[in-house]
Amino acid sequence: MKHNFQVGQKVRVLEVIVEYPSGDTPGGVCAEVGDIVIVRKLFSGELAYSIGVSHEGRSDGMTFVVAPKEIELVTEGDQ
Repeated sequence: MKHNFQVGQKVRVLEVIVEYPSGDTPGGVCAEVGDIVIVRKLFSGELAYSIGVSHEGRSDGMTFVVAPKEIELVTEGDQ
C-alpha cells in the first residue's frame, strides 16, 4: 500500500488504535484519537498496516502498526 510518510515524522492518530491479545502480549489501547506519535518503521509490500509508530517518549524500540488512513501528518503549527 502506497503512502507518503517517512521515518521520524510526527503524525496524529485519527482512530482509536487497539492491539488485541496475542501470545504473551496482553493487548490494549495503543493510542487515542488525537495522540501525536512518531513514525518509527515503514514496512514494504502490500501490507494494509504498513507503518510502525510509537509515542515520542518511547525509547525501547517497541512500536504498534497503523494503516495510512489511520494517521495524518502533523505540521509544526498543529502541535
